[in-house]
Amino acid sequence: NGVPPNRYSYNSCISACEKGAKWRTALKLLYDLRASKLGADMYSYSAAISACHKGFQWEKALELLDTMQSDGLKPNIIVYNAAISACAKCGRLDKAMEVLQAMQRASVAPDVITFNACLSASQRAGDWRGAIEVLREMQRLHVKPDDISFRVCYYIFEEQGKHRLSRIFEDKLDEPKSKIHRVDRGGWLLLRDH
Repeated sequence: NGVPPNRYSYNSCISACEKGAKWRTALKLLYDLRASKLGADMYSYSAAISACHKGFQWEKALELLDTMQSDGLKPNIIVYNAAISACAKCGRLDKAMEVLQAMQRASVAPDVITFNACLSASQRAGDWRGAIEVLREMQRLHVKPDDISFRVCYYIFEEQGKHRLSRIFEDKLDEPKSKIHRVDRGGWLLLRDH
């Protein structure tokens, strides 16, 4: 029979499932852990949500986010980013933005990784206007875009035939000190260098 499993061994297995894109097995292990006297922790949920992300299971990822909170655990930025990334992978900008709003209501400050996942959702959804909304929110919260932000925006606008916008980002790809200065009402981005 050997040594009984502990939370660390469960979490290690869930994490291995995430890396192997075995989301079903990760969920089974998480549910087993929740049912045991050990109980799941932040790491358990984070790894399971990431496994759902890898398996294109955005709905399951959001269910886990809700379940985690029902279990009395407060998601951190890593958990929220994993859930947003799961939505992004499936092009669900609407759901990614809902998680972003929930994150802010929970007083968890989004970072550039959060917003890059939202931009990725916009790209996969083919929603250039959604990208403008994400960029405005970045600006409002004083989160500086990075090279990934600029690169994703370039591709969003290029793919949607918004070449004037894509050229703005193409010019900024190799200038990491650039930042979005303002997004005007017409959706035009004004950039400035520091």
